Amino acid sequence: MEITFRPIGYVENEFDEPAPGDEIRQRESRIIVDEDLSEGLEGIEGFERLLVVFYFHRAPKGYALRQHPRGDASQPKRGVFALRSPHRPNPIGVTVVNLVAVEGNVLVVRGLDALNGTPILDIKPFGNYSGCHCEPPQAAKQSPNYSKEIASPPARNDQKTRFRPSVPLSEQRPE
Repeated sequence: MEITFRPIGYVENEFDEPAPGDEIRQRESRIIVDEDLSEGLEGIEGFERLLVVFYFHRAPKGYALRQHPRGDASQPKRGVFALRSPHRPNPIGVTVVNLVAVEGNVLVVRGLDALNGTPILDIKPFGNYSGCHCEPPQAAKQSPNYSKEIASPPARNDQKTRFRPSVPLSEQRPE
């Protein structure tokens, strides 16, 4: 079986070389989504956090099933599936980020531990909505026009917008 993914975009940030994950996550990064896919971002500004799936494009070929965390030989080895190592059978990274702004086809995020140029494979809203991670924020569902908005979403606003989600995650509760 062969599986092929097409990147939906790429990362822009100041990190061309590996750096400590904590340092990278503290800085803002930009996720540039392919213009042909930008319509797929409609409604994403309503979420505070996103799940970003990316390809470790600079990871060397090959991996060990047991590795020292962060390559630190003073730490006991663990299984690769118990680590965030890029050296794995499928070099795919997953990170939850905070969405800072939506600027047309660009997502400004904080918390992304990927290098400049990293291919993005997918983006999903992240939150604890009714036991899954895919429903809109509660405030959107309480809108009197919610069912109409789902059937006919509002026109895209390609202007640069910084926002604060209408309902903080701490106040969102499952139904």
